[in-house]
Amino acid sequence: MLLKKKKNFFITLILLIFLANLGLAAPRFIETIRNANIRAGASTRATLVATSQKGDVFQLINENDKWYIVSMFSGDERYIYKTLARITAYTPTLPETIEQRREVFQAWKDADASAQAEADRRYPPDRNLKRNLNYMKLQVDRKKLDIAHKFKLQPPDLRRIVLEGNFKGW
Repeated sequence: MLLKKKKNFFITLILLIFLANLGLAAPRFIETIRNANIRAGASTRATLVATSQKGDVFQLINENDKWYIVSMFSGDERYIYKTLARITAYTPTLPETIEQRREVFQAWKDADASAQAEADRRYPPDRNLKRNLNYMKLQVDRKKLDIAHKFKLQPPDLRRIVLEGNFKGW
């Protein structure tokens, strides 16, 4: 009886450790080591989404032989050639004042509206919704990376500011 309890205890303990590690995996990041093209696919022929600046940090989703797969603002996977970036540790830094964070949040909202307007103009949604959505996502990624550069923030920092802005109802 005591042996069975010990065995059940250890099985439960191992299961809890496994589940804790699964749920608490820390995000990984890459940093561009020079200006780098960010592409919509794992090919130099894939659509150019945006160009990062040296030192830009992106959350790493996955990688293959030649490409880092990163998370961008649109939610789509984007690709950066491995020789142009390296895996890095990253600690978020945010603007100190609430006024600065509000300004970033407003620029984020303006970028969404601008991206949607450009996509609607180029590909009217009533004629070609799929192209409209794809073009809008490209514009969102371009415009929001521009915001990061304008305010000297890293892309992961923008997400934190947006979460704060949505939570506080800015």
